[in-house]
Amino acid sequence: MNAELIETWLAYVGTLPWERGFLDQSSHSAFLRAGSLGIDSEIAFKEVCERIRSAGDHPRRSKINNQLRRAYEFTKTANAVRRFHEQSGREFKSRYSPEFAERFANQVPPVTLELLRRQSTAPVLLTTPADFLWQLYRAGDRVLIFTDQRSQGEIWMKDKLQCERGELDRFVRGHQDGVWFLPQPIDGVEHYNPRQDRMSRRSEESVTAWRFCVLESDCKPVEQWLRILVQLPLPIVSITSSAGKSVHALVRIDAPSKTGWDAVVRDGMLPRLVTLGADPQALTAVRLSRLPGCYRGDRLQELLYVNARAQAEPIWKGRDV
Repeated sequence: MNAELIETWLAYVGTLPWERGFLDQSSHSAFLRAGSLGIDSEIAFKEVCERIRSAGDHPRRSKINNQLRRAYEFTKTANAVRRFHEQSGREFKSRYSPEFAERFANQVPPVTLELLRRQSTAPVLLTTPADFLWQLYRAGDRVLIFTDQRSQGEIWMKDKLQCERGELDRFVRGHQDGVWFLPQPIDGVEHYNPRQDRMSRRSEESVTAWRFCVLESDCKPVEQWLRILVQLPLPIVSITSSAGKSVHALVRIDAPSKTGWDAVVRDGMLPRLVTLGADPQALTAVRLSRLPGCYRGDRLQELLYVNARAQAEPIWKGRDV
């Protein structure tokens, strides 16, 4: 086992929040990173158990084994492809594989809207834009909402004791191109963005928490992409139609930093996701997503599934078909 890789992994593990309330997500992130680096599973298992004990909790071996197994299965295909390219002297590049994606999707029957609604923890048909943001964000969080992708957006803040369901009704209709939001919460202050040489409140300098990533695919039929999404062992908190030819899934990451986000998403998740059809251009830390409950012209950006407390396990559980 390469000692340098283990040190790299341990350094990343040390940046995760090992405290009650974050242990499940930290374990999942640690295992995804371990799988992407090829860390021996026994080393990863022992280290995560020790971190949980140090946080004052008792590690449940069966649960942790399941987390580890799902994370390693998620990364093993991409790692095998990477090793093949390295051994043949070719540069490794993640590529979409229509055949693999189809085989993966066909492991489950077609996913109906009724199934997604039953698996949701809130009534998606009645959810307003304000309801949606209220479920996903914490007190004091600020979120940018856009009717023009090129603008600096409008700030919504979770600063009330209870949700005002109609608070964002002005965004529901009247926008031909639809409505977006920036999933990462921001501080609301303009900072200098050196990559674009200008001031901005929507760049990584303004982000206060690296909480989510957006999964999007335009290269597959929506029905097949849904069958792929429900099998992923990831904490998917929402699935929303783009009111076009795709759906956006929001995955909770809760990384400690931009570097940590890149380690989990770009290094750990991206190779497998791109193979299945995910858009690699969308797998960036500062990415807009469609705000559900709003119209894109006369078509609804429909909330299909929501579970703010989603765990790192597939939505599909082989029942309620």
